[in-house]
Amino acid sequence: YQRRVHGDGGDSEISIGVEPTPTSTSGLQGPCAELISKLQYETVFKYTYEFSLKRWSQCCLLVKIDSSPFSNGNLRRAYRMLDLTKPEGKNLYVAKSSIHKVDPVIYFGDAEAQALAKYYAIEYNKRPVPKLVHFLKAFVIECPQRPDRPLLACERYLDGEYMKYNNNDGYVDDERNTPQAFSHWTYVHSGGKYLIVDMQGVCYKDGDVYTDPQVHSWNGEGFGLGNRGIEGIRRFFETHKCNSICIGLRLTKDCLNPSIDIAGTVMNDRRTSIPDLPNLPPTARPSTVTSETVQPATVIPATLSTASNDVPPTILYNR
Repeated sequence: YQRRVHGDGGDSEISIGVEPTPTSTSGLQGPCAELISKLQYETVFKYTYEFSLKRWSQCCLLVKIDSSPFSNGNLRRAYRMLDLTKPEGKNLYVAKSSIHKVDPVIYFGDAEAQALAKYYAIEYNKRPVPKLVHFLKAFVIECPQRPDRPLLACERYLDGEYMKYNNNDGYVDDERNTPQAFSHWTYVHSGGKYLIVDMQGVCYKDGDVYTDPQVHSWNGEGFGLGNRGIEGIRRFFETHKCNSICIGLRLTKDCLNPSIDIAGTVMNDRRTSIPDLPNLPPTARPSTVTSETVQPATVIPATLSTASNDVPPTILYNR
């Protein structure tokens, strides 16, 4: 890059060492040049739920997804994915696909549940707790260059020993206090509207990082097939034993809705509400798509989370 500048001694030319912008993919250089030259990438649409704005955002990414999964579960397969728009060291993600055909709402509902859990983690960390809780930011991608334009659930790759501390059916691992206390706290802080379970992830020195939570709502609506409503809440509290963190946060089983059949003492009435999750406007599906002209295609349901705005009939808990 050359530019003429004016100085006391007259005009002069300066030269700045900036590489010219490539005019085609053949002129690209850097770590992703080989991938692009071999067409080992694809264009996808990324859908992210912005909790603070109560809406979904959309953008376009270049990614490379492994052809073979590195993990197979009962319901989903997990693939390594590189986000080519991010620098090396910060571009490794996990993309998960359902083994069985599911309603697209499930993908978006799971992302909403994780956004809700992330919100509660931020609130929980404001309390005097011994260890911080974090949730990965989940998002959904749509792959328009593949047959049937499949959806994948994505999040950052977690490095470390992966542990599961409770599930959506009453299982509790009491080896650690933080996961169980956080689940208990979410029920109390939401005024009995939600209980966040399926606590799983990696424990680091500066805090726990969790992913893939399940939300039980008091009315059983929203948040995917794993939402067992009052029954799921009842099963958690049947096996949950309040630990030192629960005691420090003044959490007791007296918080339970009277419709949950677990003995407790009725305490002072106090209600808490949180922002409800929004609706997504539908998008149109184009009739034809090529790799050169990619358009969003997924018809996102008008209602993803059907959680009611109403509060449970009676929510009582200890101040």
